[in-house]
Amino acid sequence: MKPTSTVAGILLGLLFLIFGLNGFLQFIKFPPPRGVTAQFMGALFSSRELAIIVGLQMICSVLLMANRYVPLALNRLGPVIAFWNISRSLASPTEQKLRSRTAWAQ
Repeated sequence: MKPTSTVAGILLGLLFLIFGLNGFLQFIKFPPPRGVTAQFMGALFSSRELAIIVGLQMICSVLLMANRYVPLALNRLGPVIAFWNISRSLASPTEQKLRSRTAWAQ
């Protein structure tokens, strides 16, 4: 069971590291948000809270990949996952349809 959990931690850490770096470097292009989602993301960006969230995501991903303080890293990543899921689910239905279409078109 130990090798399985180590590989899962490394893969999860790599996933969060890539998307955390994308939060700062913007190397994966996403369609711009619209409507209320754009206002919400604009508020997060202007208050610098988005940088804190992405930085926390990157720190926890490094902890997961190093296999150090794994319970702490998972505990800190839980709210990040919940935040992104809630913000995606509260988007308007037209935004969700647009995102699903553009995701499959690329």
